[in-house]
Amino acid sequence: MGEFVKTGIFDKDYGKLFSDLFDWRQEGDYSDFVSFDKDLTMPLIGKSEEFITLIKAFLKSNEMLTKSV
Repeated sequence: MGEFVKTGIFDKDYGKLFSDLFDWRQEGDYSDFVSFDKDLTMPLIGKSEEFITLIKAFLKSNEMLTKSV
C-alpha cells in the first residue's frame, strides 16, 4: 500500500485507513477478548466503501480488473 500512497495513486488518508484496518484486524484475530465499539466502527464503513470504489476504478483503468465485481 505504501507505494501507492508514495506515488500519489491513493491519498495518504486511504493509506492510514488501510493501515488502521489491518492493525485492528490483526488485533481482532490474535488478541483475546477484543471488542470494537459502534462509535469507532460505523464511520469506517463508508470510508472503506469509498476506498474499495477507488481501488476498483484504479484496477479497471489499468486493465487489471477483468470481470465485473
